[in-house]
This record gives sequence, structure tokens and C-alpha cells, in this order.
Amino acid sequence: MSKIIKALIKKELEHIKQDRSILIIAFILPLILIFIYGYGLNLDINNIKIALSCKQNDSNCSQLYYQLQGSEYFEITQINPYSQAQSAFNQDLVAAVIFIDEHNRHLIYINAASSQKGFIIENYIKTALNLYYAKLNNTQAINIVVHNRYNEANLSAYFLIPGQLVGIITLISTFMSSLLIAREYDRNTILFLKSANLKASDIIIAKLIPYFIISFLGSLLCILIALILFELPFRGSILIFIISLIIYVFMANCLGLLISVIVKNQFLASEYAIIISLLPSLLLSGAIFDLKAAASPIYYLSYLIPPRYAVSAIKMCFLSDANYLTILFNDFILLIVSAIFLAICNRQLHKDLH
Repeated sequence: MSKIIKALIKKELEHIKQDRSILIIAFILPLILIFIYGYGLNLDINNIKIALSCKQNDSNCSQLYYQLQGSEYFEITQINPYSQAQSAFNQDLVAAVIFIDEHNRHLIYINAASSQKGFIIENYIKTALNLYYAKLNNTQAINIVVHNRYNEANLSAYFLIPGQLVGIITLISTFMSSLLIAREYDRNTILFLKSANLKASDIIIAKLIPYFIISFLGSLLCILIALILFELPFRGSILIFIISLIIYVFMANCLGLLISVIVKNQFLASEYAIIISLLPSLLLSGAIFDLKAAASPIYYLSYLIPPRYAVSAIKMCFLSDANYLTILFNDFILLIVSAIFLAICNRQLHKDLH
């Protein structure tokens, strides 16, 4: 090996020693992804919360309740009257309602926003009912009527595309704003900002406004195209949807700006923006996989991921016309996260300018 090659290798090793982020990408990031993929991506459905409601609360209804209660797949709750069970269903406290009316019809209402989950829940319930009546030697055919709510067409696109839109919005907004302050450091124009005695807050506002407008318009265009091409339903309030979109785009821009201020390098900032924004928005937000089926650490960790709240709000606007309080609560959390990001950005930039 020549002296030149040895010198170049030594130089690269010194660079790696100085830039520890390379080691993080090489060794820590794969471990994190293995953990997320292994425990977070779970297509099994367990502990399905189901409400059982009977028009006539007789012994047969009680026996059915205890039969379903013994299943590893269900968390069964008996709720009477039916109006309370329907209210629990509308608030997403239960995934399905089994209602036995006065004619002994078994009406099953399923939250089928996720077509796969709705199909599995329907099969679980039908199998459990047939096994129960088979044990009773009931030769009479059971009248079972299934109603899929929020996704009557049972199309996976209705569940997946609203979540994917959040991922796209997160990536675009975070990536663009991650270059804003880092560009000033790379070009040494940060020195001009420092000599002009500008406030950190003024710089942040001036940077955010144009990129926020661009991000919002791009996101709006993306959503309109998705609505037209895939014929997605939209059942919520347009006003609340626009408010939610504005708040989330603003939060994503604040996240990108925070990355930009901390990293201070355009190339690294863009890498971190992709990793930090895209992966959590796809894997830990409930955009693709049902988080209730994930391991407990992953499920509770997802509450720290802002895209989770955006996915919940946007899916409700697309597929349901209720739960406006839940949507506004999610928006409030995103506003708090945005304020935290801005406060950290302002403090760090103020420190760099003085």
C-alpha cells in the first residue's frame, strides 16, 4: 500500500473521529430500525375491544358474553342500552359492536377504516358466534348482518392514502426548512447576520414564512390530487381539516428549522431531515400499521411522535364526520410541540449570534 493511500486513509479516519454522526448512522441507526421493524410492524390483531349489546338482556346474552370473554382475541364489554354502545363505537372506544335485537338478529358494526383489520375482525366475530351456537347444538341458522363503517367499499386505499399524505407532507416540509439556517453556516453568511445585530426571532420568522406558505400550498395540491385520482371520501369539516393541515405543516417546518440550527451543515441536515421525518411518520404514526397491535414500548413511544396526531386528525376528517374534539385536541398537542421546537431554535440561534 502506497504512502499516499495510507495518508488518505488516515485522513478519513481522522474525519470519522471528528464527525461522530457517521458512526451513529453506521451502527446506532440500524439497531433502532431493527427494533422498530421487529416490534412495531405487527399485522396480528389481538385484544380487539368489542361491545356486546342486547335488546333483551336474557341468559342467552350473558352466556354469549362469557363465551366471547374467554377468547384471546377479544376484550368484550357488555353495554346496555344500545345507544351507549353506539356512542362508544363513535368515539373509537371499541372496534366493533355486536347488537342482538328482539328478532334475534346479530347486527355487527365494525370500524373498517382499515380494510384488512375490518375483514379480520369480521371473521373473528363470525367464527366465535358460530362456535358458540354449535356448542349449544343450535341447528337454526344464525341471522348475522355486518355493517362496515367509515370504509363501506372496504378499500385499503381509504385507510392507507391519508396516512401516506402525512408522510409526504412531513418529508417535504421538514426537508426544505432543514436547509435554511444550515445554508447560512455553509456559506459563512451567518457572519453578516451576526454583524447586523439581528434578533434570532426575526431571522426565524423571516425564514419560516415563505417556506411555510410554499409547504402548505404544495401539501394542499398533493391532497387535492389524491382526492381526485383515488376518489377518497371526505366526510369531515373542511374548516377543521384546513386548520389541522396548517398546524401540522407549521410543526414540520419548525422541526426542519430545529435540525438546521443544530446541525449547521446542509448535507447532514438534509440526511437527518429524511431520517427523522420520514421513518417515524410511516412506521410509528399508525399510517400503515395498527399501533394497538404493536408491542407496548412501541405503542407508548408513538405518543411522542408528532405525525401520530396528524394521522389521527386527517384520517378522521377523511373517513368520519365526528370526533371534532379529538381532532382539535391533537392540533393543540401539535401546537405545543411547535412552540417547543421554536423555543429551542431561538435559544440556539441567539447563542450563535452573540
